[in-house]
Amino acid sequence: MIGIKLSINLHNKRENAYLRVISIELLGLSIAMLPCFLIDIFENTSNLTFIIPILIGIILSVTIGLTTKMPKTIRSIDGLFLLGIVWIVAIIFSAVPFMVSGFSVADSLFESTSNITTSGAAIVNVRRISSGLFMWRSIMEWIGGLAIIMLFTLLLPMFGFGSRELLDSSTSFSSDASTLTLRKKDIAEQFLCVYSFLTAAMVLLLMSLDVSFFDSLCESLATISTGGPVSKYSNFSEFPGKVKIVCSIFMLLGSINFFLHFRAIYYKKYTTYFSNEEFKFVLLWNSILITLIYILIHCDYTIGKGFNSDFIDVIVAVIGATSTTFFVDFEYWPEVVSTILIFAAFLGGSAGSTTGGIKISRLIVILKYIQNGLKSILHPEAVCEVRLNKGFVENRTINIIATLCVLFLLTTLAGILALVICGYDLPSSILTTIALITTSGSSFNGTLGLSICGLNWFLKIFLCFIMLLGRLEIISGIILFTPRFWKEFISSMKRTG
Repeated sequence: MIGIKLSINLHNKRENAYLRVISIELLGLSIAMLPCFLIDIFENTSNLTFIIPILIGIILSVTIGLTTKMPKTIRSIDGLFLLGIVWIVAIIFSAVPFMVSGFSVADSLFESTSNITTSGAAIVNVRRISSGLFMWRSIMEWIGGLAIIMLFTLLLPMFGFGSRELLDSSTSFSSDASTLTLRKKDIAEQFLCVYSFLTAAMVLLLMSLDVSFFDSLCESLATISTGGPVSKYSNFSEFPGKVKIVCSIFMLLGSINFFLHFRAIYYKKYTTYFSNEEFKFVLLWNSILITLIYILIHCDYTIGKGFNSDFIDVIVAVIGATSTTFFVDFEYWPEVVSTILIFAAFLGGSAGSTTGGIKISRLIVILKYIQNGLKSILHPEAVCEVRLNKGFVENRTINIIATLCVLFLLTTLAGILALVICGYDLPSSILTTIALITTSGSSFNGTLGLSICGLNWFLKIFLCFIMLLGRLEIISGIILFTPRFWKEFISSMKRTG
């Protein structure tokens, strides 16, 4: 009888996209915690840190999975709501190990948000937490980096709600996206393979340079995701120059449009990089910054480590800034250098990558649009088109990009104003807000920006919100808080209720 009842219940699963996706998400995060649990067992530290969230995640996942199923179609309005739910559930569930370890709710949520969004701003002392928790920080960043690639290159087009415009403004308008004929599920699997391949390659390279397996794995997970925590056992600045160069290469790879990596690895089209306008601009931009900052440092920077060491540190700092990773602390460098690096982080890297910031492709489009505007003033009869990678950028897409850039600036100003109103000085408020909204928080924490540990719980949650908006490219996050969205969502729920 029990078997018959169970069979009937399984066949009468209720269609619910939200619960079904959450069950899969919880199962995936629970499995991701297993290596951290094993590390803590090996080091004879508390087993409860991960066993409690793992059991909770698996029980909830199985229970929800047995009673729900995915509907055949997902409405666009549901898809966008699902986007917000997925990130919030990931942040809350990923914070549980920190709560079990004794950290406050606000600190735990800040830590999980920071790592899931690949900001890397540590509120915990990474030297004093268990190796399992440290590994969990790196794994969260790796998951967050993969999620943002999948989200803005594959998932949003499935939802339809403004997704074409978001896709166009986040994949550098490359024809690569439109010419792919494989099913989205197959592309997602192959993107995962590319992401994993780059991670594994970095692990092997670091181990060949006598870096321990644990450090190699943590640094690799954090680097390809452009998150950037330091090693648990040593400071990144103490690593040999060869290790820093390897990290710089993979920070750069993480900041490049993953459609280019996809085509290079799967279709052996290595020239696809240099036929991409954004990629060439990223290389030029990094080269200019490296040259400029090296000159500025040698005009003022007197520590004197020698040409090779100085030059390598500049390379790591510049690529760390443009990729919003920031392995190197530049607290003692000239103030003008710090300002340049902060500006570079604000612009970010390539669209369709794991980086934060405005993104280079959007900057290129805006600059070309301004150039055409000036040209039309001189030649009113001329037909001016914005082109990128030999393709025509539609006015609708340009409007989306302009809206996104304006919202990015306004959100940054709102964050700065909120911190100033709370009594913090303007320079620290600016640095902290930019660090978190661009997901480059690692270098600023406790040095150039605010000391996050000293903030009250309300401000910590507020900064979590800033990081999440920055990771969701502002526009998709803000849409979730507009009255029109909720009006349409509630109306849609009533029609299907």
